[in-house]
Amino acid sequence: MQFSKFLVVTILSCIFATGSPVAQTSDTLVETELGINEEALLSSAELEDLVAPIALYPDTLLIQVLVAATVPFEVLQADIFITTYESDDPEFWQQEIEDQGWDPSVTVLATGFPTVLSRMADDIEWTEAVGLAMLAQDDDIMSAIQRLRDQAINSGALLSNDKLTVSSKDDVVVITPTEPNVIYVPSYDPVVVYRRPANDVFVKSAIILSTAILIDNIFDKRHRWNGYWGCRNCAGWGGRPIHARPNAIYKNNGDVIINKNNNNSVWKPTKGQNKVARKKILKRKARAAKAKNKAQKASVNKRTKIKKPKAINAKTRNSNTGNLRKKLSTQTGSRDISKKKKKSGNAQQPSNSKKTKIKKPAQGQGQATGRAQQQLKKKKAVKRAQPQKKKAVKRAQPQKKKAVKRAQPQKKPKKSRNIDCSKKKNKNKPQCQ
Repeated sequence: MQFSKFLVVTILSCIFATGSPVAQTSDTLVETELGINEEALLSSAELEDLVAPIALYPDTLLIQVLVAATVPFEVLQADIFITTYESDDPEFWQQEIEDQGWDPSVTVLATGFPTVLSRMADDIEWTEAVGLAMLAQDDDIMSAIQRLRDQAINSGALLSNDKLTVSSKDDVVVITPTEPNVIYVPSYDPVVVYRRPANDVFVKSAIILSTAILIDNIFDKRHRWNGYWGCRNCAGWGGRPIHARPNAIYKNNGDVIINKNNNNSVWKPTKGQNKVARKKILKRKARAAKAKNKAQKASVNKRTKIKKPKAINAKTRNSNTGNLRKKLSTQTGSRDISKKKKKSGNAQQPSNSKKTKIKKPAQGQGQATGRAQQQLKKKKAVKRAQPQKKKAVKRAQPQKKKAVKRAQPQKKPKKSRNIDCSKKKNKNKPQCQ
């Protein structure tokens, strides 16, 4: 998991360092390539589905998540850093986090809300989609959050308690921690919270507030982030600016005050960021539409495609039926009536096939055809006789050789000498026996 996150960080950092290729194309080129108008960005329903998991967060924590999503590669870097050094002394790695030079929203989430940052890193595609929507349609995304909060109030899921304070004024729903220095991170199922009817028993207990963040234990009272979390107007509702930095925020008698003369705390996407984010959203929608069409075509082709049965060979079919009939006849002892009975005698039954008509030769052609047939017979007889003559010659040759040998005069036997049989050496000779 850590290696895959590191790989994604490397790829994203290269893209942002060299400049996205989408940012280098012109508006007209993007429109012609994608076939989508510039206004056809994320719809209200798409935005609501996107921010549904975080719409019920306290305002100050919600703003930090939305702004941190605009730099997804820094979210991954921070999560890898926390996973690597979580066993060390917190004071050590908190100072190291601040020295990394990340966006302030990423830094504060890594320091005070590491579980929230880990969720964003685990679902980095969702994080990147939220960041693009925030850069391209920040006003639309804040309106979507307000609609979802209204739905949660109507269903009975979003209520004030000892942990969260929910207030509504001028059609704006504000969620703040009941104790500014104790932040609870809500956990809930969006389907249950927004879609269930108000009389459902499970809706009232749908939001779980179990994770508490003690701000005083993380940030010292003199720290700039210590007095930020109880701010009521930092989310930018009603067209106000979004205060994502604690630079212009201070406490006065327990109330959080925003210094309107100091704009260092205001977050707003630049024109260049807005332009690049819009083009990326258009390309994402084009790819999604293309993939959807491809999937629909594949499903239609799968339904309409009918497999044809394999053709059975006629010989195989006949042999199978013949074997089956033979088996049945042996088991039952009855004769196979499909087979015809053989008649005794050598007389052949005349076939039922049609008799072939023999064409009679025309007048004057009979003699000619007879002569031609005789000539062909003579030629065939000559051809057959030629190899027989050669064989006869070959057979006669060895007989001639044998006759020549026999005709040659036989050699006269040598005259036998008179042998003295009285001698011992001649006793064994045939003449002396």
